[in-house]
Formats: sequence, structure tokens, C-alpha cells
Amino acid sequence: MKSTRQDAWSDKEDVLLANTVLDFIQEGKTQLDAFRDVAVKLNRTAAACGFRWNASLRQYYQTDIEIAKQQRKQQLPVSIKETAPVKDDKESISLEAAIDLLEKVKQNFQVPRKEPQEELRTLKEENAKLKDQLKRYQDACIEMEKLCRWVIEEAETK
Repeated sequence: MKSTRQDAWSDKEDVLLANTVLDFIQEGKTQLDAFRDVAVKLNRTAAACGFRWNASLRQYYQTDIEIAKQQRKQQLPVSIKETAPVKDDKESISLEAAIDLLEKVKQNFQVPRKEPQEELRTLKEENAKLKDQLKRYQDACIEMEKLCRWVIEEAETK
């Protein structure tokens, strides 16, 4: 089970939470769903996300909430992320922090690619090992079956 963090909220996390909630409002989804969605991304509980939103962030985003509601009603294709500003200047995310966040995301999504021939060779080796393991299990089952028959025959003769 994943452990949840009990540390302070960063500006990056606040912005992710706010943008997610605003997106969900614009799409006509519930805030509870937004809290669940962002909780997974932040490795926090949905309750912690809800508390943070209601206790600290909601007041900064009242205008954006109204815009999201209006856009939901009008079904405008404009993304709420384009209109949602970050708090005020003293609490805004620095460019370096944004770049750092994007680099971390990039690292999490990069999968080292093997050459197709190397990948094929690796898969063939793994397949051969699995076939060998399956054969051993099948042989063991046959031996267990023989043993069971012998035990039953011995019990019937006594």
C-alpha cells in the first residue's frame, strides 16, 4: 500500500490541484472526482486534496470557477488552463520550477527502447525459459498424479 505524504503543499501541487478542479467543473464533472484524480497524481488522499482546495485555494480561484461554470454552460472549447492564472506574484511558480516539473514528468514517461532485433531476441529467450518452466510443471503434475494413484492403490489393497 502506498504511504501518503504529510508534508507541505508546493506551488506546483496547488496549481495542479486548481487546474484539475477547474477542468472538472468546466466539463460538468464533480469536484470529488477531481480530488480523486489529482490525489493519484500527487500521491495524497482525495480528502487531503479536498481539504486543501476548500481551505486554501478556492478563495484565489473564485473568478476562474465562475468562468469554468459559464464555459460549461456555453460548451466553449477553450481550455480552462489557458485562463486560470496562478495565485499572485509572490506565490506564483518560477520558470525554473516549471521546467523542473516538466523534466520530472518527461523522465517518468521515457521508456528506453531496444532495437527491434534485440527486443525480439530477448522475447524469444524469455519465451524459451517460460516453455521450459511449463514443461517442468507439467512433468511434476504427471509425477504427482502417479504418486496419488499409487497411494490409492496401496490403500485399497490393505
